[in-house]
Amino acid sequence: VYGSSTYNPVWLAMMMNNNYKRNRTMGNFYLSVDPVKGLNLRTEFGFDSSDNTNTSFVPTYEYGMLGNETNKMLYKDDHSMYWIWKTYANYNKTWAEKHNFGAMAGWEMTRSSWNGHTIIKTNFSTDDIFVMTQDGKFSSNNGWKDSQTMASAFARLNYNYDERYYATVTFRADASSKFGANKKWGFFPSAALAWRISQEPFFEPAANVMNEFKLRLGYGQVGNSNINSYLYSSKMNSATSYFGTAYYMANIANPNLHWEASEQYNVGLDLEFLKGRIALTVDGYYKKSKGLLLEMSVPTYLGGSGDMVSIRPPMVNMGQTSNKGFDLNLTTRNIERKIFSWTSNLVFSLNRNMVDSMNSDSSAVIGKVDWYPAFQTATRIQVGQPMGVFYGYIAEGLFTSAEDILASPVQLEDPANPGVNLVNEATGVWPGDIKFKDLDGNGVIDENDQTIIGDPNPDFTLGFTNTFTIGDFDINIALNASVGGDILNFSRNMTEGVSSLWDNQLVTVLDRARVQDGKLVEGTGYSQKYGYLMPRATSNDFNQNKRMSTRWIEDGSYLRIQNV
Repeated sequence: VYGSSTYNPVWLAMMMNNNYKRNRTMGNFYLSVDPVKGLNLRTEFGFDSSDNTNTSFVPTYEYGMLGNETNKMLYKDDHSMYWIWKTYANYNKTWAEKHNFGAMAGWEMTRSSWNGHTIIKTNFSTDDIFVMTQDGKFSSNNGWKDSQTMASAFARLNYNYDERYYATVTFRADASSKFGANKKWGFFPSAALAWRISQEPFFEPAANVMNEFKLRLGYGQVGNSNINSYLYSSKMNSATSYFGTAYYMANIANPNLHWEASEQYNVGLDLEFLKGRIALTVDGYYKKSKGLLLEMSVPTYLGGSGDMVSIRPPMVNMGQTSNKGFDLNLTTRNIERKIFSWTSNLVFSLNRNMVDSMNSDSSAVIGKVDWYPAFQTATRIQVGQPMGVFYGYIAEGLFTSAEDILASPVQLEDPANPGVNLVNEATGVWPGDIKFKDLDGNGVIDENDQTIIGDPNPDFTLGFTNTFTIGDFDINIALNASVGGDILNFSRNMTEGVSSLWDNQLVTVLDRARVQDGKLVEGTGYSQKYGYLMPRATSNDFNQNKRMSTRWIEDGSYLRIQNV
């Protein structure tokens, strides 16, 4: 349990009156016509509408030392509507039994809208009526309204000759309301070629062993608009001032904000052996994403402080990332009998990603997980590194004595003796605290000693499924695994932080550092089960033992039985 919780959660749930009502309506309609042979015209419309209300009431109460003299009621309603309308035509034609042609063209529109408001009132005259009437005193209200729209046009041409040579060309144009008037549209082509070698006459001698052999090549672009609405303009925030309600800019505008685009090259191979008893698919790819939709890092005087009243920096298109790797899918029919069969499937995937460029080589996008100042930076996107690497300090070990502390780089300076650590059990550094590595060698542990301390991206992943069929029964056993890749176990920051009087702790803290006569007791300070550092218990943590460091980084490899 996090925080100074002195309430019985069951009693708290029974005491409150909390009702949530949801109404949802969904529907899909279509009309399909075949005016001539080979031509199909189709239009589809679908929608999803939701209307929700939530009423919550907290009464007055007095139970021993606990009491609440002011009752409170919350009323919240929210409404959303999504619809999609698409119309397209399909045409297929075969000439001379070998020339197969297909064409498709159409358009699509989608719109999402949502709105709602929240009202909170206090000081009702009774605890028995849960209705938002004239009774009570307004505490706060809040409202929201937003929408987004997208329109698309698309076309595709297919051709194959004698089931041997295949060609596909696709083009789509997408417009999004999330971008400014001059940048709404993005254009994304793609093309694919395939050669079914196993259908060639010269392949007949090998057909008894290999019955399928297909080579595939492809290129394509896709767009990304996964950002909030209206970031191309300056939104407004309200604030209370001496003259009443005032408004200020919420963010810096960028009218040139446009689609993020990714282009991918891939080559693939499809193989089948022994009349399908063994099937193998291999795909290799290289993907490049340009114009990433990111919030620009700007100096504090331009609004980059990140506090609650600062003007947010602009959303921009900057940088480039790349991904390369290959996927393998192997299926084998090990046993095929009338009453028993066994089929196996192995999926292997390897991917390497890299941040190739930003708006400058020194730029970085920082990810945060907590308000705690020492945890303000947890992940970092920067040039020359994989996406989302962990960033922090390197925990070298534990201080063993006062002499060890005084001989080490300054982590908490002694005001009376500059240039050395403050050795104090209550307000300074003490044996059993974590010793952090001085990377720049300047004798001081500061933000310049932060570095890349982990990579969440696995070396490879795999899945292995076996299906057994016995008569009318089947058994499916699926396993998946991830090898390599680190995780940030932030839950341990609370449950093994040993720095708060209010947070429940795990049993592993029994291995925490113990200090006797000003020296670290040998054999303490390390988890006996997991082997990581476990510093001394303290109620103030002046040394910032809980800061983002290798203390919280763990190996993310696993093998899991996903399904039986």
